[in-house]
Amino acid sequence: MFRHLFPKIFRISLAGALLIISLSLAALVISNRANIASKFSNAVSPVAQQSFATQLQGLNDNKVLNFAVIVITWSGVGLVAYTIIWIGMLILTEARNDIVVETEYVNRGPLKDRLRVPLIQIALLVTTLLVLGLSFNNLFPIWSVFFAEFVWRIPTDLLGSIPNFLISVGGLSLNAYVVKVLFTALISIE
Repeated sequence: MFRHLFPKIFRISLAGALLIISLSLAALVISNRANIASKFSNAVSPVAQQSFATQLQGLNDNKVLNFAVIVITWSGVGLVAYTIIWIGMLILTEARNDIVVETEYVNRGPLKDRLRVPLIQIALLVTTLLVLGLSFNNLFPIWSVFFAEFVWRIPTDLLGSIPNFLISVGGLSLNAYVVKVLFTALISIE
């Protein structure tokens, strides 16, 4: 049914893969900035891993970053509002077009064929939201701990710290790829 979409959904270019890996590495570095800073300042004991929310609380002290977060947040709110208005206009246009089609065509197909695509889209949306929630609440802290282990083992055991680095960056990149695949599938199915 949707086999022609598989290459579009699952294919990733080299630039896309490098972008995902770079963003994953940047997220891990940002979330472990306290560990990295204490390691480079010759601290003796590692900084205890905090929850993601606690780590974000520490960013409130930076005025530029705080302003950027406010701008991004309100841009996101505006984007959501615009999207809701756009979807409302789209629904009204489709309703108007269906009224015209209803008067011209008699056979619209069985109900199961008309509901198949919207139900698949709803299932993909719910799955994408669940994967995002699982990633942020459960998997990101795991990848962050592996990256913290990598940071603390670099000077003493460089070769032994490489698997921690590969697991943390690879795991978070795989997480991002799964979300990308789900989101691409969601917007590709019509």
